[in-house]
Amino acid sequence: MMKFLSLMLLILAVSCSPYPQDGKATAVLISVSLTYEGSPEYVNRLLCTANDSRAVEEEMKLLAEASGMDFELHKFMEENNHLIDAEKRTIYGKDKLLSYIKGIGTSPGDIIIFYFSGHGIAVNGESMIVVDPGCKEDDFLALSDISDALSSLDGDSCMIIDACQSGSETESELAGEVFSTTGDYIGTNIGNALSSAFRLSFSARPPEDDVYILASCTENQNSLANMDISGAINSGKYSVFTYYMLCYLGYDFAKEKADLPSTGMITFYSIYQGIKDSMADEFWEKQTAQPVRTPIDLILFSFI
Repeated sequence: MMKFLSLMLLILAVSCSPYPQDGKATAVLISVSLTYEGSPEYVNRLLCTANDSRAVEEEMKLLAEASGMDFELHKFMEENNHLIDAEKRTIYGKDKLLSYIKGIGTSPGDIIIFYFSGHGIAVNGESMIVVDPGCKEDDFLALSDISDALSSLDGDSCMIIDACQSGSETESELAGEVFSTTGDYIGTNIGNALSSAFRLSFSARPPEDDVYILASCTENQNSLANMDISGAINSGKYSVFTYYMLCYLGYDFAKEKADLPSTGMITFYSIYQGIKDSMADEFWEKQTAQPVRTPIDLILFSFI
């Protein structure tokens, strides 16, 4: 029953025509990752995030090239206890990062992907990412602010956030998901899920301001990192959510290099469904991936 329900929700989600890509489009990847090596002692180091971002960047580049798209990378990483851009080695805080995003030149038909791997926190129910390696509260960056910045760009945008407590901008109730008082995923209320799915199927509209968001967990859950996955190769070198996402996208973990998936089309919802179908129950219960939910899907890459 659960597999049938998941399939039905997915069919409804892609039942309307996705946005077309006309002419030579560009896939723009804004990649931000931090390891927090210079953070206070009470902050966990996330050495796997450097592997996360490297693999995502390589995989997205291959997918873009296979789709006949140009590829443009804007990489931000940690160096000497600062967030810097990889090209000019300029130091960034949250305001400067937002201004940078707003200034990226894009065109209609482009795909803009904001990817983050690092610490996150929900403050008063609002999900934020920690873009300061020193974890100063002044540089907690709200996902809603990133969404606003992306919505100012031409083209279609999505955010993929691998961070704790990152799901406040999504709507788990639309899938009928039920959670315990401690935030663990219990199951799906079939009645609520079907009701929401049919309601969505008659409201053919994209997310507000056309920014799709895929969070690694709800606003009450933590995102897991540095954990070995039974039977998987090199899993302990990556965050759990990003590992499963890369598996779906076709990344070759044995060779640790980008590769194409068996499917010829990657959409926003297919990434979510691919993670959901493959993630072990023990992980899904603790960090339940959360997408925005709308009957209009977004084609990211197509190389049929």
